[in-house]
Amino acid sequence: MKGGVDLDNVNFVIKSDDILKIISILITAFTTYFVTKYTTNRPRAFEIKQLQLKNVYLPIYKLIRFDLNKEISKSTALEYATKIKPILMDNFELAFPQLHTLNDLFMDAIRDDEDYQEIFYKICYQVNLDYVILKKYLGYPSESSFSIFKRMNKKDKLKSILGWAFIIQITSMVPLLIIVEKYLNLSFNQFLLVYLVVFFLITYSGMRINQRKS
Repeated sequence: MKGGVDLDNVNFVIKSDDILKIISILITAFTTYFVTKYTTNRPRAFEIKQLQLKNVYLPIYKLIRFDLNKEISKSTALEYATKIKPILMDNFELAFPQLHTLNDLFMDAIRDDEDYQEIFYKICYQVNLDYVILKKYLGYPSESSFSIFKRMNKKDKLKSILGWAFIIQITSMVPLLIIVEKYLNLSFNQFLLVYLVVFFLITYSGMRINQRKS
């Protein structure tokens, strides 16, 4: 076009190879960030988990351990709810949110003469599970990881599996690429497409599971 820009001679087409290369750079950057953040925050996370065990889950576990998953009287239920409440309030930021919610529901059910027993079962499950997981993480004598996994409900099992799948995928991109190129005869672009599909499936599944009730 005379006196202007001939749009026909301008290439606005972005090749798929270029897009995939950009995405691969972003994934590599994200992976590096994830690993660095995990390594940097690990000492802080360890300290927090120590406080969680010492100030929240060990005291509550010791309080209810003889009645774990048993039927209890209303007076016993009231005693437990009353003693658990100050432990949670004094260590509000250390307790997982679901435990705050469960104990509030527990107290409401007792006060309103509703079915508190089912809520107590959920408290027993949550406290016992978090207690053994914290012990395991901190290096105290505890059950095997498989034994802990077997005790989880369906939702927690799925969350655990997806969590490990996410970590493995994020931290193993380069080894997977080497294996794929060497043994499966896939190009980098094919590998990246599969990698991205799996990545988004794991992320989406995790979001859906977190939205589900136990």
